[in-house]
Amino acid sequence: MQTEFQTNQLPLFPLPIFIFPDGINQLRIFEPRYQRLVKIASCNDLGFGVCMEDKGTIARYGTRVLITDFESLPDKTLGITIQGIESFEIIETWTEKDNLQFGTINPTMKWMPIPATSDNELLVETLKQVFLEFPQLSAHYVLPMYDDITWVCQRWLEILPLPLQHKQWLLSQNDSKKAIQFLHTVIQNLNDSH
Repeated sequence: MQTEFQTNQLPLFPLPIFIFPDGINQLRIFEPRYQRLVKIASCNDLGFGVCMEDKGTIARYGTRVLITDFESLPDKTLGITIQGIESFEIIETWTEKDNLQFGTINPTMKWMPIPATSDNELLVETLKQVFLEFPQLSAHYVLPMYDDITWVCQRWLEILPLPLQHKQWLLSQNDSKKAIQFLHTVIQNLNDSH
């Protein structure tokens, strides 16, 4: 089964993880519909969309990812490494016969890099500490961009256990300013409670 779709249409992968542009993660692929998704994404330069679900419905905002690596896992399933490219808003979705979902998407504004300053030291230093304590989180980032507060915010938003509505609202923003403000409050509260 080969699907013809336009450049603003992507196969969608609903997942409990959250990924921003420049984020890296690994997935285990075993369902036939997602094996087809990988084939589609491997045959074009568009990749696929990673989206969160809200009570069985795909959330409005997601991230287009590209597959950067493949591996055969010990349990005979396929492991893929994905990297976030751009965020998008879903305009419409549909489901094909094998239950693989697709969406028509509009890219959202890319968050521009912002140099980290002393005002952001708490966010940077606590992320470094988390990456040291949990090396599986930092393993993909050979050259972490701690000097870019936008990059730091995006990594925080990926790992913090925030409600879907919070992550969706932040993903819909045109820049990282609201995320910086939000994370300052969250991280400060976490530090104060310890």
